[in-house]
Amino acid sequence: MKSCRKKISLVRHNEDGYVLIGVLFILILLIIVGLAGTTNTSLELKIAGNDRIHRETFYQADGGARLGIRLAAENFIFYRTAGYIPPVICASFKS
Repeated sequence: MKSCRKKISLVRHNEDGYVLIGVLFILILLIIVGLAGTTNTSLELKIAGNDRIHRETFYQADGGARLGIRLAAENFIFYRTAGYIPPVICASFKS
């Protein structure tokens, strides 16, 4: 019986915590990967939000320009068919 106990005690003394160090090292690596992923995701969300705002303002400006062109064309057609020339246009023709 002494030999069995002696072998078990030898196994316990030879471990020296290498498994614990290995597990802690792997845990630290996983934490670093997780933090990098979280930071990357946060940055991508900010980029996507800025891109959405940029596109919205571009389309609003484009729509405003198209509306202005359309209104100017409709006003020109209306004034032309009604036979009325606005004073601004008359002043530019006189000079």
